[in-house]
Order: sequence, then structure tokens, then C-alpha cells
Amino acid sequence: VAVAYFSVRMSVGIIRSTLDKAGEEMTFKTIYEDGGDGMLSYFLASVVYGLIIAGGLILLIIPGIYFAFKYYLMPVVVITENLSIGDAMKRSAELTKGRFGVLFLLLLVVFAFNIVTESIGTAIPLFSLAGSIVLSAMGYIGWAVIYKKFSTVKEN
Repeated sequence: VAVAYFSVRMSVGIIRSTLDKAGEEMTFKTIYEDGGDGMLSYFLASVVYGLIIAGGLILLIIPGIYFAFKYYLMPVVVITENLSIGDAMKRSAELTKGRFGVLFLLLLVVFAFNIVTESIGTAIPLFSLAGSIVLSAMGYIGWAVIYKKFSTVKEN
């Protein structure tokens, strides 16, 4: 339970710090402090997102992939815009509409980096742990940057 709490708090903190403190120095303390608000909403949105994708994958693979891209930004939207899960789903669908190619390429790069990290980690176990921590942080930062870019473009 403590590890899950810490993980969710740090996830929310990294996303918030990336969006709110762009260009400023981010420390462990500021990330931890920024992660306090919205933890439950983020956790619930992440669970719902995972269940939607799993349901889509069980139906057939294509719906799972479709839902993964359509609702990709839902957990970020729920904490940054203080929306309900239903409204965050609608907002994520709005922000990602017509951007399948861009999201696909970005996630392909993340997937490739993950494969390289895990491959090296097989030979050097300590690298696997360090690589996983760095990859997770990069993923949350990337998520926040994609949200910021997509929301800025849609508003203009």
C-alpha cells in the first residue's frame, strides 16, 4: 500500500511539476509536494483507462488500441482540469481526435526505448531498476508535454 501511494503521488507530482514549473528546477521535494492533490482522481482515472483498454482488447485487439489512443490523456486531464472521469474521457477524446499518427509514433519511440532498457537490464540487473525509474519519469514528463501541446493547439 505504501509503495502504491508513493508511486501515485510521484506520478501526479511529475505531471504537475512538468506543467506548472516548466524551465524551473524540479527537486524530489517539489515533485512530492506537487503530487498531493488529485491523487485519488488520478488513480481512479488510471484504473478506468486500464479497464477500458482491457475490455477493448478482450473484444478484439483493434478496439483496445483505439480506446488506448482515444483516452490516452484521460488521467492527465482529470488532475490538470479537475474534471470528473466521464468529462475527462470526453476531453481526452477531443484532444486526441485526428492525432493517431502522432501518438502512435511517440508511443513507438517509448516502446523501443523500453525494449532497449529491459534488454540491457537482463545483462545488468541494477541497470534494469535504474532504467525503469528513468523510463517511468520520462513517460510522465512526456505525457504532460503531449497534453500541454495538444491542449494549446486545440484552444487556438
